[in-house]
Amino acid sequence: MKNLIKLEQRLIDEEIGSAGKLLDIGCATGENIIYFSQKCFEVTGFDLSEEMLKESKEKVEKLGLSIKLVKGNVCDMNMFKDNSFDYVLCMFTLMNLKDEVLQKQAINEMKRVCKLNGKIFIMVHNSDEGKVIFGDWFDKKFEYRIFNKDEIKNLIEGINLKIEKIDIVGEGKYIFSVCSKI
Repeated sequence: MKNLIKLEQRLIDEEIGSAGKLLDIGCATGENIIYFSQKCFEVTGFDLSEEMLKESKEKVEKLGLSIKLVKGNVCDMNMFKDNSFDYVLCMFTLMNLKDEVLQKQAINEMKRVCKLNGKIFIMVHNSDEGKVIFGDWFDKKFEYRIFNKDEIKNLIEGINLKIEKIDIVGEGKYIFSVCSKI
């Protein structure tokens, strides 16, 4: 898991500009919010899971960082104003939305809260077939969505975002995309 987080951070670092306001959707245990806060970003962590937010909060407080943590659903982020963030991260959160309508709704929300010319980073599991599979995550059984590159491209293009990059990374296991709001 640590190698995956390091990969995420390296890929984002290669694309990100100067420090600004950053929203991490599905922040989980807080690895990325801590990393970017320590790089002088104004960071907001966002997650549906109270359990994940609690763990993030403990880490953030232990390090004495100032990071806003918000509980909510990626498909309805009405607690944030339009054009609030320079950068929006969505690392392995779309996999929890098995329905294309919900996936589009989530990307639309990312676009709404992202500033003009801001960047949205989306990372998902890759499979040539694209499919729903069953697995374990934090000792819980659930089903999640695996995408292929064309599916991600079509989702992003359907929301009218400018695709800057869509790459297969991590020895073919993941799709990393960078989009900008135009």
